[in-house]
Amino acid sequence: MRDVSAIVMAGGKGERLWPLTANRAKPAVPFAGVRIIDFVLSNLINSGINEIAVLSQTQSHSLDDHIMKAYPTYIGMRGSIAIYHPRMVTSDDVYVGTANAVFHNLERINKKAEHVAIFGGDHIYMMDVSKMVEFHERKNADITVAAIPFPVSEAHKYGVIEVDENWKIIGFEEKPKAPKSIPNQPGNALVSMGNYIFNKDRIFELLEADSRKNYVSKQELMELIGKNPKAREEYSTHDFGTDIIKGEVSRQALKIYAYDFNRNRIPGIPEGKRQNYWRDVGDIYQYWLANMDICSIEPELNLYNSDWPLWTLPNTLPPAKFIHDNKNENRVGYATNSTVCAGSIISGSHVERSVIGMNVKVNSWSYLEECVILGSKKYINTEIGRWCNLRRVIADRDVIIPEGTVIGYDRIIDEKRGFKIVDTEDGKHITVLPRGYKF
Repeated sequence: MRDVSAIVMAGGKGERLWPLTANRAKPAVPFAGVRIIDFVLSNLINSGINEIAVLSQTQSHSLDDHIMKAYPTYIGMRGSIAIYHPRMVTSDDVYVGTANAVFHNLERINKKAEHVAIFGGDHIYMMDVSKMVEFHERKNADITVAAIPFPVSEAHKYGVIEVDENWKIIGFEEKPKAPKSIPNQPGNALVSMGNYIFNKDRIFELLEADSRKNYVSKQELMELIGKNPKAREEYSTHDFGTDIIKGEVSRQALKIYAYDFNRNRIPGIPEGKRQNYWRDVGDIYQYWLANMDICSIEPELNLYNSDWPLWTLPNTLPPAKFIHDNKNENRVGYATNSTVCAGSIISGSHVERSVIGMNVKVNSWSYLEECVILGSKKYINTEIGRWCNLRRVIADRDVIIPEGTVIGYDRIIDEKRGFKIVDTEDGKHITVLPRGYKF
């Protein structure tokens, strides 16, 4: 594989993930003992890509702290991971769009690199990026977009790519009402994963041209194009999907291909096992679903693959502990179909189909069902008292739930407490407790 420089986009506000993003960057939100950004960084590291720039913006302190503590060995021995904020490269306090962010950091790209990987920092998946680079080179492409087939009935939630029979991109629409299907796959549409490979010279040309255009919002751009299709030549939202990819696809001057994520293979996965798990955890519901996905007997996302390690902050915590076995008093500490992280104590309680973070204590006679409880690496600071009953609850760190508390069963009571309520597709709801909530 030729030299590749990677840029990870990690500056989104994560408004739909609030309140989990009230005190941290969206990519720094915990997930099963790691952080969301650890997935893309691990994919790049495991793929042999050694030069990585992380572009941070909102609540950057949380992301900075995690990366500098989690990756010092990698930084010192195998390559470099550097974090850049707007104030370091521009007089403005914020980037205005993903393309604008990369434009201001073009000098971070290794001069020896032939390709540039632009990847998002807020998706959960495992991918051998080198396979995508090989596809890019075989096609002699200018741009390659990672894409995954979705049922047509679900694809309208995403950016949808239209391809010909050779997977050359001939159309791109954001959240179309009627997604176009993949050739010879009438039931599936092709969804953009927001990950791109560019030839280095090409990305310099495209971003320099885009920087000369006047900035407008997405809504303003659509209105301008509606009046004059040539408005795209003068105005831009400075976004990769909206302007760079869609604009170049409409011009048809470059060779732009879609890479089928279903064809990607990583080491350590037995033949026949699903390897194409991908979820955009952009909102509370998708985040909760991703947590539930890892709780099954054979999870779609395999976190136990030693051939494709998930890099993160080194863990010096003791193992999780399950205590009390008094069946006569129904005081038995156990977890079923669940993930329980290091340092946590399940004390005489039952945890069912839930994800328990680090250093969480669940006290006796409590019952948790389909919950996500976040903790901390430092000490037990999230605790659920005795006789509690929680269903579909996401609790951020530093929350102490008093004895006998019931959450997730009565929507009206949950709303009166001021909790965020998120409806689910099966007619139930998720209740979200913010960091440090006091009862």
